[in-house]
Amino acid sequence: MRFTIVLQLVLFSLVAAVRAQSTEPQPGPRTEPATPGAQSDPRVERLEAEARERGQRLEAALARIEALEQSAEEQRLAEEARLAEEARRADEAEAAQNEESPWTIRPLVSSFVRLEVREGYDALSVTPPSCNGADGDCFRWRARLGLDVGLDLSERVNVRARFLPEVAGFWASSPGFSGGVTDPAVGLHEGSLLLSVGETFGVELGRFEMIYGEHVVIGNLGWHPSARAFDGARLLLRSGGAQIDAFFTVLNESGDPEPGRSDSYFYGVYAKLGGLIDEATALDVYVLGRQTNNSFDPVSAARRGWSQRTHIGARFKRRFGIVDLRAEGGLQIGRMGMPDPADAELILAGHALAEVGLNLANDLVRLSLEGAYASGDDPNTSKVESYDQLFPTAHAFLGLADVMGARSNVGTAIVHAQVKPTDTLVLRLDGHVFARPQNAGEAYYGIETDLHLIWKPFPGFRTRLMAAVFVPNEDAWGDDEVVRYVEVEVGYDFR
Repeated sequence: MRFTIVLQLVLFSLVAAVRAQSTEPQPGPRTEPATPGAQSDPRVERLEAEARERGQRLEAALARIEALEQSAEEQRLAEEARLAEEARRADEAEAAQNEESPWTIRPLVSSFVRLEVREGYDALSVTPPSCNGADGDCFRWRARLGLDVGLDLSERVNVRARFLPEVAGFWASSPGFSGGVTDPAVGLHEGSLLLSVGETFGVELGRFEMIYGEHVVIGNLGWHPSARAFDGARLLLRSGGAQIDAFFTVLNESGDPEPGRSDSYFYGVYAKLGGLIDEATALDVYVLGRQTNNSFDPVSAARRGWSQRTHIGARFKRRFGIVDLRAEGGLQIGRMGMPDPADAELILAGHALAEVGLNLANDLVRLSLEGAYASGDDPNTSKVESYDQLFPTAHAFLGLADVMGARSNVGTAIVHAQVKPTDTLVLRLDGHVFARPQNAGEAYYGIETDLHLIWKPFPGFRTRLMAAVFVPNEDAWGDDEVVRYVEVEVGYDFR
């Protein structure tokens, strides 16, 4: 900018000088030089005055340019200083926050109210998980409010305490009749202490939920008011995309005076290895054990030997373009203790399932076909072949009506159709065909149709309308009464 102004002033001076010279008279005949003391030429004086004036204007312009440049530089330096000060204050505030706040506190909330209506169960002599275990209607409810509190002991060591009390049950059902003076009892759903070292190692002690895969073998039974939690210890290892959990839990502490007698345990190792392949692959392998120690009945003096069932299983899940695959299966081996003097019996059982899905219309529509089988006991052999489903969420796999019960001695084929009209609304229709492979009579047991309508308008909040119709095979059940089930739920969860 300064160079441009100076150049303009120089050009202006040159043009003025040329114009001045053009106004002077043309040279004429040679004249004698002026004698000393003669007066100065006025034109020369005028040119000199104009040159001095131009010089003064040039100096004034240069001074203004220098002042402007100095002012701009001062403004730039001031802005840089202001930004540096803001960054320094932000760094200090972040450092102070990190230094002064080693604590993290997160609220835990889980609450729902659900109406359930059942018809036709009495005719089939089926005991559903309802208020009174028969036909009828009832309201289930749950209220949990707790805290997850974390404390950073160092840059890598963190300890977390989880405390989640719960009140759950049925409206106007004992204990705590509505309008009475007795309130439902408060229980502890989760209460644990977790010590973590970085992101690779952790130890959890207390009462905690366990959820693995699609809840086929181990789940929290979240639809039930009280749900499921385990008392024990868990070791957590994380490294290079692999996650390994090893746990030991006590299912029953008998209180027997002989240490360990009549107690039962659930323990195992569950490894998630899909991360070693890529983020889209789920590949799990696990070895689980369920054990019941020697028992003694002090009244009848009957003794029963110990039982141990080892479950070796694997799970795979992967999506390939618009196709997704899911498979899971397991083999159970061990011994079943018998009352004295009978010998223990060999356990040999298993289960398998597979599903293939097709995702259409940018994942707004999903169609899938699933098949599942769980072994039952063959009365013609001496082995125990009934599959023990362990601790799943069977309600999600064997029909909403809960007519078929546990995943044991059952075969099923399922057709799933799901539509997502919006991001918050899901409509799903499932069709089940059930069979009892080891049934003495008819193997075919009936069909069931399930409807799921789930609306989640914002995170944590949900409303559900679910309905099921089970049409039994009269030859298998001895009755052709159609079973109907409906539930309407409103709930909120924050974890």
